[in-house]
Amino acid sequence: MNQGQLMERLTQFNPWWAGAGWERTDPDLESLVGAPFRYEPAPLHDISPDGLYLLRGPRRVGKSVEVKRAISRLIATGVNPRSIIHFACNGLSMAEIQNLVRAAERLLRQLDSPRYWFFDEITAAKPEWTDAVAALRDTNSSFKRDCVVLTGSSTRNLDVAVKALADRRGQRILGDDRVLLPMGFRSFCRLVEPERDFPGFEPLPPREFAKTSWRTLAYELVPFLDDLVGLWELYLTVGGFPRAVWDYLVDGRVNPNFVQGLWQVVYGEALRVKSYPALQIQRMLSELAARLTAPTNFTQLAEDCGFADHSVATDRCDDLVAAYMLWPCYKIGPANLPRLNAQRKFYFYDPLLARLANLLDERNRAPGFDALSEQQLGLLLLKASESEPVAPFVDYSKLMFMTTPSRSEIDFVGPAIEPAVFESKYIDSKKTAATATITAQKLPGIMASRAYFDPEASVPWLPTALLAWMIERS
Repeated sequence: MNQGQLMERLTQFNPWWAGAGWERTDPDLESLVGAPFRYEPAPLHDISPDGLYLLRGPRRVGKSVEVKRAISRLIATGVNPRSIIHFACNGLSMAEIQNLVRAAERLLRQLDSPRYWFFDEITAAKPEWTDAVAALRDTNSSFKRDCVVLTGSSTRNLDVAVKALADRRGQRILGDDRVLLPMGFRSFCRLVEPERDFPGFEPLPPREFAKTSWRTLAYELVPFLDDLVGLWELYLTVGGFPRAVWDYLVDGRVNPNFVQGLWQVVYGEALRVKSYPALQIQRMLSELAARLTAPTNFTQLAEDCGFADHSVATDRCDDLVAAYMLWPCYKIGPANLPRLNAQRKFYFYDPLLARLANLLDERNRAPGFDALSEQQLGLLLLKASESEPVAPFVDYSKLMFMTTPSRSEIDFVGPAIEPAVFESKYIDSKKTAATATITAQKLPGIMASRAYFDPEASVPWLPTALLAWMIERS
C-alpha cells in the first residue's frame, strides 16, 4: 500500500478520531451488545507510555475485542483520541509498517504527550515486521517513547520478536508479555451460574498443596461439591472460548458455525504452511485427542494420519503449539530439566479444541471426561504457577510428567509446582494402588478425582473441580 492508501485505511480503522460514540458501530464491540454476560479479562489494563507489549493468544479468543476495550478505557481516562492509532497488519511488509507510522504522524497533529500504537495481528504481517518495529524504536524519537502493543496468534514469530526487541521494550515492562487464553473455570462458573454465591477466597499457588493448610479451603468448598463437579463437566464440554459460552447460555449448545470457525483456524491458518487434505488434518486432531494422556509416538502418529514420515507429524504438532492449539508436556529429567529427546505429551488448550474432530465428524473419536480433566488440570497448574499469567507460555519446561524406574507415571511435576505433584484419576472411589507411585517416590502429592473427597488420606484425594476452584486465578 502507498502512503495515500495507508492514510485512507488509518481513518477507517480509527473512528475515535472523529468523535465520541464510535463504540456503538465498531465491528468488534457492537456484537457484544446482545451478549448474555459481561466477560472482560482486560490483559491490557495497565499499559503505559514507553512500554512495548506483546499480546499473544489463539484466534477467536477475543484479542481484537480487548484491544478495542483498552482504547475505550484510555479515552475515558482522558487520553487524547488522536494519540491512539490502531491498524490491522495482515500482510504488511517492513516498508509498509514504517510508512504506516509516517502516514499516521502526518495525519495527526504533533502532540506533547506520547501516542498509543496498536498493531493488531502483527504476526500475520511479512516476516520482517520485527525489523520494522525495531528500526522505528531506534530511529524515531517519538515512537521510542510511545506505548506500542503488538498482538499475534503465533508464538513462533513472537518468540523471535522477544529477542529482537529485547532492548527496545521500555524500562517499566521489560519482558512483560501478555497471554489471552480461553476463560478459566472460575470465570466459567460465574457466567453460567451468576446467582450462585461460590466462595471467593484468593487462589492458592499449586506448591502450597505440599503443606496442610489447603485443607481448610477444601472443607469450605464441600457444600458446593455437587454443583462444582457438574460445572466442571459442563466446562469440559463447552470449553472457555467466550463465543462458545455465549452459545451455550443462549441455545444450550455450542453453535456449529463457531465449531466451523475453529476448524478454519486450525486448517486454514494454524497449518497454512503446508497443504493437506481436510480429512487428513481432522484425523490428526482425532488421533491427538485419543492420545491426550500418553506420550506421543510420532512414527505411529504419522502412520495413522498418512503422513510421509515422523518428521511431518512432528512439524504439524509444532505448528499447532505455535498457534496456541496444543501445549507440550515434557518428560522430566535430571536437574528438573525436560528430556528433549523423549516422547512428549500433547494437550489442547481448550476442551472444544480436543473435541473438534468429533464435532466435525462423529466417526472421529472424542476424548472422555477423564482425559479432558487431566488436560485442563495441567493447564490450570501451568497458568497458576507464576505471579503473572504470562511466563509459563514461554517456557513449557516448568510443568512436566515423571516416569519412575518401574515405568509408573506421575502426571504433573516440575519447578512450577514443586515440591507438590499431581495425579489425575477421574474416578469416584479411593484406589490405594493409584497412589502407590506417589508414595514410593516419597513426594507430597494430590490425587485429582471426579467427586471422591478424602483430604486426610496419606495421599489426599480431592475432586478436580474443587482443586480447580482453589487454584484458578481467572
